[in-house]
Amino acid sequence: MILTATSVTMLTGFSFFLVVINMPLRFQIVNQKSPSGAGLSMLPLLSESGLGSFTSSFFLRQRNLTFQCLVFASGLVLLGCGLMTTLSDQIAIELKCYAYQVILALGVGMIMSATNSLSVQCIDTLQPSRKVLSPKHACSEEASVSLLQTRYSNNLQGVLSPYEINALQVSTSILDSLSPTELQSVRAAFSTAYDQSLKVCVCVQAFALLAVFCGTQKKPIALRA
Repeated sequence: MILTATSVTMLTGFSFFLVVINMPLRFQIVNQKSPSGAGLSMLPLLSESGLGSFTSSFFLRQRNLTFQCLVFASGLVLLGCGLMTTLSDQIAIELKCYAYQVILALGVGMIMSATNSLSVQCIDTLQPSRKVLSPKHACSEEASVSLLQTRYSNNLQGVLSPYEINALQVSTSILDSLSPTELQSVRAAFSTAYDQSLKVCVCVQAFALLAVFCGTQKKPIALRA
């Protein structure tokens, strides 16, 4: 099961990092929010992950329901990523965006809590498990960021100059110097790239769910109180 925990954490981390890093950019570019406004719009995602972790810990306190928890949580993350692909590129932020953030955050929080509990039980000390999982988080973050940047840059070829594309990846302040036509093209390009990346996340989470089923234990270990 420790291999399952590592796999699920790595795959979920890929989806979570893509959303948590790039959704503020989507709010700034597509919805034309200020950096502070984009940060406030992320509160459902950042706050509800803690609730998911608490919920998972509560149910795992007395019984080993790790498998059921991972199946349910992986399904929530998959559902959240899938629903986010339905967001439009209109300037106003749709209210359903916040609901989708909650669904995704609950799933991520439950997965992190369940896999951590499983790692603690399967390994004598917590430190070795961190050595296993931490590099996976780094790989997931780098891969998710590279995915969206590559798709975004490809969509902007012919719309902006290479200098403007590189500057936009560093700071969104360059948006103020763009013409209305260029700004609309940038908004559409980022929205399309973001949706395409989330579709990749849906496939990644499907593999995470498959990894959970492949790692099912016939006789689960008893969790210590």
